[in-house]
Amino acid sequence: MTDKWFKKIALTAIALMMGMTAMASCQGLDGNTSISSITDGQGNDSPDRRAFGVTGPVAEVNTVTYEATKGSNALVRGELLEDRVSRMVFDDEGRVVEDSYGNLYVYDAEGNFTRGVEAYTRMKRDEQGRIIAYENSKDDEDDMSFFYKFTYDAKGRFSHVTIQLWEGTFDETITYQGDNIFPEKIVSEGDEEGDKYSATTTYKYLRTDEHGNWTEREVHIHTVTTSDEGLGSSSQEISDSYTIEVREIKYL
Repeated sequence: MTDKWFKKIALTAIALMMGMTAMASCQGLDGNTSISSITDGQGNDSPDRRAFGVTGPVAEVNTVTYEATKGSNALVRGELLEDRVSRMVFDDEGRVVEDSYGNLYVYDAEGNFTRGVEAYTRMKRDEQGRIIAYENSKDDEDDMSFFYKFTYDAKGRFSHVTIQLWEGTFDETITYQGDNIFPEKIVSEGDEEGDKYSATTTYKYLRTDEHGNWTEREVHIHTVTTSDEGLGSSSQEISDSYTIEVREIKYL
């Protein structure tokens, strides 16, 4: 598995899980909190905060990732992975200003989206105000173009994300148990330069803060890489990685 592919899996998983892991209390770390209970009771939730997985008057979220090894009952934290850092920022109205992919959102005085990473960046919301597409493409020859498409399930949770980059397309499928807001797993699939990838990411939540937002979790990624060797033959590589993610959340 290439470092570039691993980073895509990891960053996408971070962003997706920010979109699905707010909890209404510090109870139920096994994921048994239902969507209907996500609220801080003060009206501080917004479509963007909820879409990116936080509840309450959140202003900024910073996530860092540590290497981890399997212990007898839990993962053991190792070194900080300096290239596995993400940041989210929201304005006073609850609109996302920077998401965990690194995408930027600029609004006018009326709250209309005016630009993103580039002046030609486009963003689309559905009738409920949720972001469903973010596109950065100047023309067909732009090798820095990318496109995100977000799909929600009937309970308002992310169910599928498609990421189209100039070097390949990557799909994320999220599954849940019942009404839980914590996914059971995220399956990531894609292809790049003749290689096909499939990764299954599972999570264990360890800590939450007083607002019910998670602040620490364990991550296990099981990856299968199939490479085309030519002449109808292929090779397969299977790997497992373990990390611990820690979030610092700042509130208004």
